[in-house]
Amino acid sequence: MTLSGRLRWPGFYDAAIALLVGFLAHGVWLGCVLFSLQQGVPAGIVALVASLFYLGPPVTMIMAWVAFGDRLQSTDVIGLIIVAAGVIVVQRQ
Repeated sequence: MTLSGRLRWPGFYDAAIALLVGFLAHGVWLGCVLFSLQQGVPAGIVALVASLFYLGPPVTMIMAWVAFGDRLQSTDVIGLIIVAAGVIVVQRQ
C-alpha cells in the first residue's frame, strides 16, 4: 500500500516474480504428485509425501523466529500445533 492508503498495482517485474513463485510452489509439486500416480505409486504413499508440504509455512515461521527474532503470537503457535497435528494424523494412518 502507498502512503495515500490506496493499493498500488505491481509492476511487470513484481508480477512476473509472483507468477513464477506461484508456479513453482504449486505447479511443480502437483505435477510430481500426478506423475507419481501415473507411474503406479499407490495413492496412500503419495498422500503421505504430499502432506509434508503443509509443514513448509510452520517451519518457515520457526526459522524466522530463531534466525531473525520474529515474535510469535498465540495464534501463530495455535496454527503451528493444528498443522503439525494434522500432518501427524495423516502420517499415522
